[in-house]
This record gives sequence, structure tokens and C-alpha cells, in this order.
Amino acid sequence: HGVGGPGVVEGLQAAAKGKGREVGALIVAEMSSAGNLAKGDYTKGCVEMGEARKDAVAGFICQSRLSKDYGLVQMTPGVHRAVAGDGGDQRYVTPSKAIHERGADIVIVGRGVTGEVDQGAACVLYKEEAWAAYTQKFSME
Repeated sequence: HGVGGPGVVEGLQAAAKGKGREVGALIVAEMSSAGNLAKGDYTKGCVEMGEARKDAVAGFICQSRLSKDYGLVQMTPGVHRAVAGDGGDQRYVTPSKAIHERGADIVIVGRGVTGEVDQGAACVLYKEEAWAAYTQKFSME
């Protein structure tokens, strides 16, 4: 999360460098649960921090394309093939909608896989649907 500000990214990078490693942090800039507070100034600050520290930040976990810098990956959580919500605060979009409408580079799936009896088969279905949407998106541009 970006709540800690740029010092968190700097600390992470310094720790990795001390071990002879590189770092590629993902900043949680938006969330898929209804009523969450990751929006507005928080989200804007996360984007500014990520864009300013591309040497240590690989991208964002977010619901929509936040940066015009396509070198920063967008990972979109709250993806489910069959339902729009969980009856609580979780809101879902399909893999196709996450990629075509929200600009996702990678979809993050939780309950759509863990709630299935055959989790391996569910993973394959999500992979195939997301890949089809991704290849369609770039064949249209």
C-alpha cells in the first residue's frame, strides 16, 4: 500500500540493494471492495510515487488504468467469471471487462478459483479467457 509514502519504496530498494538484488514493487492504488478508502488523493499519490520511482516500482494493483506510462504494469483484482459480487462488499468484473474496459495487463483471481472443486481446471479457464481478451485487445489496436 502507498500509505507509508515514498520512504517505503526507498527502504525496500535499499534493503534489496544491500542483498545484491533488484526490486520491482507493486503499489496497491485501488481496491475492488465497495466503500474502500483507496481512492482520490490516496490513489493520485500512489501514481505519482510509482511514476517517480520506476527504478523500484513495477506497477500498480488497481481497478483502472491510472498511469499513461505503459511500462508500469496494471494488475486488476476482483476478477470473477460468473458473479458480480459476493453478497458482501466484494465487487467483481470478468476477465474480458478487466482487460478491455479497465486496461488490465494482468488479472488477479481469488474466489473464482479457490471456490471451485477443480481449482486447476478453473485456473485454465481464467487463463484462456484472459488471454483471449488480451490478444483480441491488441489485434484491434
